[in-house]
Amino acid sequence: MEINYVDKFPILTSDRLSKESVFTSETLNFSIQTIKSIFSINQFDLKDKKFDVLFRNIFGFAPPSIATFNIKDNHLALWARSNSYFIISDKMKFNDLYSAFEDKASFTDQTGGWVIFNIEGQACRSVFEKLLTADIDIFDKGKVIRTSITSINCFILCKSKFDKYNIVCPISYYETLKLRLMHLISLLQ
Repeated sequence: MEINYVDKFPILTSDRLSKESVFTSETLNFSIQTIKSIFSINQFDLKDKKFDVLFRNIFGFAPPSIATFNIKDNHLALWARSNSYFIISDKMKFNDLYSAFEDKASFTDQTGGWVIFNIEGQACRSVFEKLLTADIDIFDKGKVIRTSITSINCFILCKSKFDKYNIVCPISYYETLKLRLMHLISLLQ
């Protein structure tokens, strides 16, 4: 008897946890979470005001300005580069974005390509002073830095100054960045 493999599509599942606590102390918590949905949106016509209106209607806020992010109702949008944004959401689907923006923007489904490193606690300042070449004193809540950590291009979001940060990193560098952060944290403890 033959088995029909052609008409049976396998469901690929990740063995990585959706959220993993890596390190916890009185002064610092370090965890990693996978992203359910992430899309890049690139606006076609830079002068099209309809794009801004559609963006506000869908997400509840305007497209983020340079080096900022906006968050509301499980939708996070961060500035990636000029007229280009990343949307991280638990609810948004690719077809929803495509039908809403029609011919106003191009989209790429980045789901599965990124991971978030969460770092929180009063020791954050020490971690980011060693990690970044940017002035941490002016890195305020709601700001995004696009930078390189150990030759890995990523985005760092300041959720609460000196207390809560997210690093959005390509999934292919997950282990490298995790080890680098763990090494740095161990030196500071």
